[in-house]
Amino acid sequence: MDESGNVVYNNVRFGQEVGLGHHNILGAYHERLAVKYGPSPIRKSGPRGSVAIGDRTTVCNHVTIYEDVTIASDCYIDDYVRVGTGTRIGEGSLLLYGARIYDRVRIGRECRIAGLVPGRVDIGDNVTMMGTIAHKYDRPLDWFRDEPSAVIEDDVVVGLGAAIVGGIKIGVGSYVGAGATLTKSVPENSIVLGTNQILSLEEFEARKRRIYYT
Repeated sequence: MDESGNVVYNNVRFGQEVGLGHHNILGAYHERLAVKYGPSPIRKSGPRGSVAIGDRTTVCNHVTIYEDVTIASDCYIDDYVRVGTGTRIGEGSLLLYGARIYDRVRIGRECRIAGLVPGRVDIGDNVTMMGTIAHKYDRPLDWFRDEPSAVIEDDVVVGLGAAIVGGIKIGVGSYVGAGATLTKSVPENSIVLGTNQILSLEEFEARKRRIYYT
C-alpha cells in the first residue's frame, strides 16, 4: 500500500500519463465463493494475469480492478467502479460512478457505461449503457454453469433504469428507453419502450404523430 492508500500488485503495467486516485486495488486475485460447493474460494493461489492500463487513462478513487484486465488509452474509470477478471475495455471509454463490470466482459471504443454488466457480455463501439444487464439465472446457486450473455452492437443507447435480461442481441443503432424491460432480441435501428414494445423508426415516428397531432 502506498501513501495514497492504493494497493497495486506487481502484475499491473501502466502506460504514460496515467492518473491514479486514492484507495484503489489494482491487479487482485479473483476469489469468489462458490455457493453450491461450500465456502472455499474457486481459486486460492497461482500467478495473477497481467493488468494493462493504457496511456492517459484516469483511475479515480476506491476502484477495484481484478487480474487479466486490459484498459486501453484515454479511458476514464470513475469512483467506486469494479472491473472483473478478463475484461477488455476499448479506447476512450468511460466507466461511470459505481459501475459494476463482471468477468470476461468486452467493451468497445468510446462507450459510456454505468449500472450492472454481468459476465461475458459483449458491448460494441459508441454504446451508452445507463441501465442494468442481467442473466436469466435459471439455476442461481450453480455459479459454474455458463448462461448466454447479452450482445449490444455499435451505436446503441440503453436509457436510465432499463433492464436487459438474458442472452439477447440489441442491433446496431437501437435505443432502449428509460425504464424499459427487454427480454427479446432487437433488430437494428429499433426503439424499445415499456416491456418488449419493439418499434421500427417509422413506427415510432408514426406513434409520435398520433400522440401529438390528434
